[in-house]
Amino acid sequence: MIPSDELAPLAASSDPAEAPGAVRKHDAGALLLLASLWLVAIAWVGIGGDYPLNDDWAYALSAKEFLRSGRMRILDWAAPSLVAHIAWGALCMRWLGESFVSLRVGTLFLALLGAWATYGLGRSLRLTPRQALLSTLALLFSPWYVNLSFTFMSDVPWLVLVLLGLLCFSRAVQTTQRRWASPLLFLAGTSLGVAALIRQFAVVLLPALWITLVVRWLRLQSPEPAKARSGALRSALVTVSLPTIAIYGAFHIWYTRVHGPTLANRETWTRIAQLRGYQQAFHLLAICFYFALWLLPLAFAVLIRSRRPWRTLGTRMPLHAARATLGWLGAGAIVLLVVGLVRYGSTQVPPGETVRPLMPYLSNIVYVLGMGPPVLNAEAYGSTEAGVRWVPWLEPLLTILCLGSAALFSGLFLDSLRRVLRATVACLRAALKQPWNRDALVEPASGLSLVAQVLLLSVTAAYLGWHVLTGPFVFDRYLLPVLPLVWFLIIGCMPASLWRGKAPFVALALWAAVSLIGTRHYLRWNSARAQAVADLRSRGVSVDELDAGFEYNGTWHFEASLRQTGKLDGGPHPWWVPEIRYALSFLPTQSRCQTIARYPYYTLWPGRFPWESGEGRDAIYVLHCPADFEWPSVAAGRKAVEEARRTAPKK
Repeated sequence: MIPSDELAPLAASSDPAEAPGAVRKHDAGALLLLASLWLVAIAWVGIGGDYPLNDDWAYALSAKEFLRSGRMRILDWAAPSLVAHIAWGALCMRWLGESFVSLRVGTLFLALLGAWATYGLGRSLRLTPRQALLSTLALLFSPWYVNLSFTFMSDVPWLVLVLLGLLCFSRAVQTTQRRWASPLLFLAGTSLGVAALIRQFAVVLLPALWITLVVRWLRLQSPEPAKARSGALRSALVTVSLPTIAIYGAFHIWYTRVHGPTLANRETWTRIAQLRGYQQAFHLLAICFYFALWLLPLAFAVLIRSRRPWRTLGTRMPLHAARATLGWLGAGAIVLLVVGLVRYGSTQVPPGETVRPLMPYLSNIVYVLGMGPPVLNAEAYGSTEAGVRWVPWLEPLLTILCLGSAALFSGLFLDSLRRVLRATVACLRAALKQPWNRDALVEPASGLSLVAQVLLLSVTAAYLGWHVLTGPFVFDRYLLPVLPLVWFLIIGCMPASLWRGKAPFVALALWAAVSLIGTRHYLRWNSARAQAVADLRSRGVSVDELDAGFEYNGTWHFEASLRQTGKLDGGPHPWWVPEIRYALSFLPTQSRCQTIARYPYYTLWPGRFPWESGEGRDAIYVLHCPADFEWPSVAAGRKAVEEARRTAPKK
């Protein structure tokens, strides 16, 4: 391993009071504060009832089967590896009982562990306690993290393991005690390996760790012979890589030769072959806007601290890329708006669509005024998002704010990116035994060290590169792991005078309010839906004639439909329901159907007020439909396909 006398901190600061290994009261206080805030959030939002959310119905079925029979079986609906996730779910149900509530409790516990790991990672990168706490709060109370923590989705457990791996790795490359370096690297590799048992692409993060180790090695000035130093580097690379490769290799053999790849996993490769360049361009544009969206609390704090922002900020922050950023991102947003208008004929699109004409963001968890994926038929929403009225001015307002945030921080980000790219090129040239420029490894004048920036940006590039280059669609929740890394990078390079004070905490409190209120709303309407389903079932309504939405239909009919059609989404109706005689909706009326029951629910989500009554109240409606009922949009789509086949020229 690398000799201990050559190791230096990951950050430019060398203040002994900031040594990451020291135990401080303010660190213990920060961890206690995070736990307290999370427990208060759970108490206010509520855990919900015994009902599925998002894709977790498929994961829960596998976990229940593993608990009952010991058989590890991954449903064909799931593309991820899920082995560790299923085992964790079975363990939670063994301890707490067989229900979705038990599974959610397990995820909420891991979410807190992830917050602690995030804070520890920030401190190991030599951020101050305040910087690390702000970054952790930005992740912990982001809409995606909060919403997914109240489900049995795999996103949060996977992220927790990755954060723990990065924490061990960052401590290993800067520890001053040689005996701890190799064990920490081994733990980092093991954590990534276990993460690969939840989602396979954890292994794509290994090259980012390799680059970081090589940059660290190239920066060392050591009297030892080059051969000994090269041996230490090789030892470090093997120590961090071997556990990940061994764990994933064993899984791959079992998955391909014993279990067999799921149908969803096999279709992943088909989707990769269908990639088009414009899809990647859109995803990159959306990612830029997400970076800016995440940093809005910091932008708010900067503008509050600067009374004349655009006159004085240039002396404290690099704003050389602000105009170009506004131009390029603004032009991209306008192009997307035009494409949306041409495609839909309006700025309002059906729930579930990826392209948002007025707001270049992705779909799945966070919508205009809703949270959680739209799991009923599109016409059950009408012009609403999860039962909430659509506010047309919110999308362009948020886009404008994000353009300002992107312009403000683009200089910091691009300067760091250029620095990391130069260091990476030096690594590649050194690996090819070609001359390389040591000036590419010069430490920045302030802020995070070069090695810390390389770690953050290389992990970000490896993770996002995999998603952008291998999928025709990218959900917003896929970007969640990058959020704390972006915060670490920007707040670690910003002048302290710009983020001190109460302003960032006030902004993060608003951020948390949106996340918690939105998640509470999400659980409330799902509770109302669960009650509607329970009442219909108690009246003798068969699941074969009830369209209760994606999660319920998947639980009841997916496997039978798959055996019959051989397709993931086969069947006469959306989401596998054989026949629609009863349907659940956010709207009180549908074509040819009659409302027979109404299940109201009460939240603080914008667009509804506790004193409203009648149809304006949030509610789940039960519709009774004729025997030959079909959702109008589905019928129109079917007729269009049949017409296209009829008019197609014969070969």
